[in-house]
Amino acid sequence: MIASNPTHARRIAESIRYNLPNHRWATKFFSADTSPNGQGFVVAPMERAHGIVADHVIFTLGYGRTASGKVVHHFGPLSEHHGIEYYATAFTRARHHLTIFTAIHPQEVNFDNLMSGAYFFWELLVNLPATVGQPINESALPSLDPLSDDFVQHLGTRGAAHKFDQRGFIDLLLYNPDCHRPTFYANDEYLPVAVGYDGSTRYHHTPVRTRTRTIPSQLAKSGWQTAGLWAIDVFTDPLGVAETFAEKLHLPQPKGSNEPVISHDDHEA
Repeated sequence: MIASNPTHARRIAESIRYNLPNHRWATKFFSADTSPNGQGFVVAPMERAHGIVADHVIFTLGYGRTASGKVVHHFGPLSEHHGIEYYATAFTRARHHLTIFTAIHPQEVNFDNLMSGAYFFWELLVNLPATVGQPINESALPSLDPLSDDFVQHLGTRGAAHKFDQRGFIDLLLYNPDCHRPTFYANDEYLPVAVGYDGSTRYHHTPVRTRTRTIPSQLAKSGWQTAGLWAIDVFTDPLGVAETFAEKLHLPQPKGSNEPVISHDDHEA
């Protein structure tokens, strides 16, 4: 992992040392002696990244907004005298795959205020193709159960993308690919949806307070809206439930239909 400045790198390394004992299953991936590919996990700032060459590299920017919410435009060493050199070094360390983490969307950046390597960094992100559609290989992940699989299939026909989360934090992630193009921030009302499903194993093994307050609060800070999905509702009214989530995701109406889908409850009313 390459961080844009020494302070960010140090905090990441400290966080790993603090949390790794609680996730012993992951320990083997951090040592070159036990890692499946023979490569250990290293955290370094850009200034010291010249000695890193790996199959997979993560670059993390580590800058966001000021206390008043304004996007910063000075990115530490990346914006200073040797910024172009640091940029070139950091982005040529990966043999096969480079992942970039940033809390700022390229469309929020004013290029007139960028200097040195920061300009080339954001120019790269602006010119990357938009990610559209179901993520590669994600649809191959196992569903939680047949009901949840049926639910995402209904949304998929409307253009939604999904990911079943197997890490024990949330059950299902839903988003509208069209809202993740470079014009993402043009729609202030859209937020992807993190779903808690009462038919999952995680749901029944997670304390109520964690499930209903702690996790939703953490997700909201990260730009997600949260919603509950109930197995009985999916079973009795699959189209109505799918329509509710389609509205949350700002999905278009089904082709050939100008009317909203009417749920069973609406018929009874």
